Amino acid sequence: MTIQADSATVMQLSNVRIGFAGMPNYLDSTGREVVTSILRGKLKIDGLFGNLTVLNQVTRLFSVGP
Repeated sequence: MTIQADSATVMQLSNVRIGFAGMPNYLDSTGREVVTSILRGKLKIDGLFGNLTVLNQVTRLFSVGP
């Protein structure tokens, strides 16, 4: 898995809240911004669809919130 983005977009990953069962919450405003960045090509994650579990682990690793 490879993540490509500018520094501000990568920092957005650290603001994604961790929700129920330790899963990242992509439904709040910050999570939606990350998803929008992916859809617009501002955040590129090679190997995303084959590795959703790894993506969730990386997001939890980046997360600084509770």
